[in-house]
Amino acid sequence: MFNTVESYLDPIDIFEKIGERKTELSDVDLGFICGLIKEQRPQKIVEVGVSAGGTSCVILNCLEKLKLESEFYSVDLSYTYHYDPSKRCGYQISDAAKYLNNLERHKLFLGRNIAQVLENEIGKDIDMLILDTIHYLPGELLDFLVCLPFLSQYAVVVLDDLTFSHSGENTNAIATKILYDLIVADKVFPENVVYPKMGGGSSK
Repeated sequence: MFNTVESYLDPIDIFEKIGERKTELSDVDLGFICGLIKEQRPQKIVEVGVSAGGTSCVILNCLEKLKLESEFYSVDLSYTYHYDPSKRCGYQISDAAKYLNNLERHKLFLGRNIAQVLENEIGKDIDMLILDTIHYLPGELLDFLVCLPFLSQYAVVVLDDLTFSHSGENTNAIATKILYDLIVADKVFPENVVYPKMGGGSSK
């Protein structure tokens, strides 16, 4: 079954407050994630792949606007922002700190992969898992398999760059598309998008 999710764009205003937008996700993608949060109201969210932290800021802002006291974990193997190694991975979260009141419910893990922090730092009952990492095999496939035993019964899994292999020199970046095709779940996409680059799967 395929469904669409109504976009929720209000949380994107965090970029206006901090004066800089550093995320590889479009408004469509961010609206999709926030729409899922608004619809599903997850109590535990895990984001694998942080980059500058722009998406993390939007998620935190979304949780605050919806008055959700969710646990939120962000994980990245890198310590630095890949487009500018002079900056820390997730640096925009610090930039947005004065505009957010829920940072005590967010934990950022750098220099470790998801397998290293799941059991002792995050735990079970993950309601939303967002995978946006290497895109090359085994990449997200291994991340998903590691996370699977820790997902709640009705968890939603969000995968980015389903169409990444169709652009430039990225023809082998097929991990997310393969994983998305293999997941046995109800599939969800952003609304009003013919060929979405982001999608989700849920058993709910």
